[in-house]
Amino acid sequence: MSEHWGDKAACRSIYPETFFPPGRVDSVNRQKQVQVAVAVCTPCKVRRECADDAIRRNAAHGVVAGVDLGDNSSSHSLTPECERALRAVADGVA
Repeated sequence: MSEHWGDKAACRSIYPETFFPPGRVDSVNRQKQVQVAVAVCTPCKVRRECADDAIRRNAAHGVVAGVDLGDNSSSHSLTPECERALRAVADGVA
């Protein structure tokens, strides 16, 4: 049985709520939590796979593959801007 990419993720042992910061996008506390999440994601060895997965799942909120998706949970859809950012990660450009 092959190992799932998520088993190699840097976030696998981090409290999940770290990647789903509450509050308005412009709040200072939210921005600090986003910085923590991005710091975990940026050096991750499976960041590209994570980005691919987020695109496939149409992720609408949180910090995924080092990209802050904001809180689009009311629309339940990945914004075009966030999708471009995730595609750049998935393609190894970002």
